Amino acid sequence: VARVEDGSDTPVGYALINGKRSVYIPVTKSAEASTMSVVKDLRAKLPEMQALLPDNIHLSYEFDQSVYVTQAVHSLAFEGGLGALLTGLVVLLFLRDVRSSLIVILTIPASILAAILLLQLTGQSINLMTLSGLSLAIGILVDQATVVIENIHQHLEMGKPKARAILDASQEVSFPLLLITLSILAVFAPSFLMAGVPRGMFIPLSLSVGFSIIVSYLLSQTFVPVVANWWLKDHAHAAPHAASILPDFDKAAENQEEAQERAHPKKVTGFERVKLGYLRVLDKLLAHRALVGTVYGVGCATVIGLCFYFIGQDMMPKITHSKQFQVRIVAPQGLRIERTEERTKQVIGIINQLVGAQNVAITSAFVGMTPSSYGTSALYVFNAGPHEADVMATL
Repeated sequence: VARVEDGSDTPVGYALINGKRSVYIPVTKSAEASTMSVVKDLRAKLPEMQALLPDNIHLSYEFDQSVYVTQAVHSLAFEGGLGALLTGLVVLLFLRDVRSSLIVILTIPASILAAILLLQLTGQSINLMTLSGLSLAIGILVDQATVVIENIHQHLEMGKPKARAILDASQEVSFPLLLITLSILAVFAPSFLMAGVPRGMFIPLSLSVGFSIIVSYLLSQTFVPVVANWWLKDHAHAAPHAASILPDFDKAAENQEEAQERAHPKKVTGFERVKLGYLRVLDKLLAHRALVGTVYGVGCATVIGLCFYFIGQDMMPKITHSKQFQVRIVAPQGLRIERTEERTKQVIGIINQLVGAQNVAITSAFVGMTPSSYGTSALYVFNAGPHEADVMATL
């Protein structure tokens, strides 16, 4: 009924490394595993695996996908440090208080660390989407603490005691900041209604942004007032107009104070000069509400329409700094695997010609299909037959 012989299975696929037939072992992590942990453990096992092989066989680790996660971590650290530095400088420039700058800066790492803890509690990991969400939230984190600190200084300039000024300032902005927080969270709420791949991509991003924003609001209402009470010093209002113009309730009193400022410009310095200029521009714009509103609406609609038309649409953003890329080769159906292998080698040769062989670190290709006896799922192999091949290259 059959002929039994000791021989190799019928080849249905070939692996090519730099155009030569080779053996490669794909390593794929489980859904709950960390990419960086898997790569770290795999690299630690490489010497042990190499010791089990003959001397003429070299084992190397290529196509490290953890590079993207590492770059994202470095980017988050850089953006967080830069955001803290710039925010501190802006607060120092306008408020001229080093301690206020330090309070605002300290809220950034506290918010990020708390958000990472909450991500861990919800079963999320540090990946490209969560890191992107944290990077996106850094610019928003400093806003709430900055608003509270600046309002505290305004109440101190009204001549209030430090404790009373901190309490009144925090209560005054607590509800507006809560509305801002809820508005930001509402933007990411639709991601929880998604399904499939979009849900898997946007849920981690939404959670990281949401957790960091919520923690930032809580810190602005707890951490910032407490530390401000410890660090800030009582000081009299620097400008003679501050006590009466800051409440901005009486139009006649405001006009009187502005007239005094114009008559004594040397007494108005620093941030008060910027504030006075802003009030003048705002008064002129408010006199033409309808015109300003119409111009603003038409301008925004025009810019949005032009951007939507020229930017274009795509599933994923274009990556111009990546050193890895993948090429899929689809030949006519029915082509033998040997002929597909030849075409794959031609494609590898074209890549070497285009970028220069000296600029190509390694190319890896898989021609054909995985055999039925292969012990790993073929989910990550996109080939549908012997006429297809995948080529990956690292520059």
